[in-house]
Amino acid sequence: PTSGFRAWKGMVLYFVGLGLADEKDVTVRGLEIIKACDRVYLEHYTSVLGVGKEKLEVYYGREVILADREQCENHADKIIEEAKSKKIAFLVVGSPFAATTHMDLMTRAQSKGVKTHVVHNASVMNAAAACGLQLYQFGQTVSICLFEEKWRPMSFYEKIEENRKIGLHTMCLLDIKIKEVSYANLMKGNDRVYEKPRFLTADMACRQMLETEKEKKSGVLTESMPAMALCRLGQPNQLIVAGSIGELAQLDFGAPLHTLVIPGPMHIIEKEMYEHFHHSKTLPDQKPTPSPPYVPPTRSDSTKPDKKESTKHSQVDIMTLIHKLTANGNKAEAFQKHMLSAAAAYLTLYGDIDTGGPSMGKVTDEKEEEEEDNGYEDRVIEQRRRLAKLRRPIGKRAVKKQQEVDSDGDEDEDEEEDSEEDADRITPPHETRSVSL
Repeated sequence: PTSGFRAWKGMVLYFVGLGLADEKDVTVRGLEIIKACDRVYLEHYTSVLGVGKEKLEVYYGREVILADREQCENHADKIIEEAKSKKIAFLVVGSPFAATTHMDLMTRAQSKGVKTHVVHNASVMNAAAACGLQLYQFGQTVSICLFEEKWRPMSFYEKIEENRKIGLHTMCLLDIKIKEVSYANLMKGNDRVYEKPRFLTADMACRQMLETEKEKKSGVLTESMPAMALCRLGQPNQLIVAGSIGELAQLDFGAPLHTLVIPGPMHIIEKEMYEHFHHSKTLPDQKPTPSPPYVPPTRSDSTKPDKKESTKHSQVDIMTLIHKLTANGNKAEAFQKHMLSAAAAYLTLYGDIDTGGPSMGKVTDEKEEEEEDNGYEDRVIEQRRRLAKLRRPIGKRAVKKQQEVDSDGDEDEDEEEDSEEDADRITPPHETRSVSL
């Protein structure tokens, strides 16, 4: 090992990322750690390399122990106990913490006093940039499971919809089933009878999306929706294919592993890359039935609200509401008082409605004309007087200060208590305007 590796002394549990393709994707530091460890585990259920463990053993010079889901989730304590007295390497395809299971293993080891160290590597989360879509435009990542007869999870649908609403792309990680027990065997108690490995391919995922759309009916994953299939990323036979969901559902992309991307609104450069990877160029021998042209969901001119119309309707709706409230007798008494106060405040601030202030809208209604004839103007004047009294400065010091302003600095030492007569002599600044009703 190099001098850089000697800095890590003692018993350590190492999390080493292997990259995406084969045994040679491991980093130099990761390889040094593997060669120096006493035992090497290979996590073997969240992802797989393009080569078997035999090639890894030859290249690493160490025995590689496959750690399936049961080993990692139910018997992780064995790995942790070994790390207390030995150097243990836990190998992960891609980057170690792309799956939360590995983070759980690390925190559990640390809680038991085991030192840990991480060696990162490439994963599908950053290799997806090879499709030409900008990484920082990706939203939340979703997982798509293989549909079973009695289990068809569709939670990915709403997450893709949420991403598209805010203009983001969606990366869809496709299901991997390695050393899984079927539902029928579980019911029979045969939890040691495992199925053959199965992988959800991009074309199968597209067909499941179309099935989901038929059930959800929200127009999120229609047949014409653009999509991109990322196949065997990082491997020599890497393949990226673009097309509609309906078209990709008819294509054969070859061996796994596959990832699917549902683009959101694309930048002009992203559109060029989408066309660059179109299936007519990348898989010219396959001729899928073309899907209808994709039309982005934009609001048509007929559905866009007209500001003038909306303002007009809002005014009509408000006046209708006022008529209904004020016509309801005693129950509307409080509302009427508030309306009178608002009218009085308006008159106080702007003066004459016809000449002094902004338009409040005119309503020609027989009931309002009757209210004017029955002393409506007198009530408004009374409300104005009450409002003016409320806005007057209160207290002898405020009275004194107001008198000083009115008399241009003439001081008055008399500190008599306020009286109704003193208060009536004080005129607020906004009372200087004339009002004609």
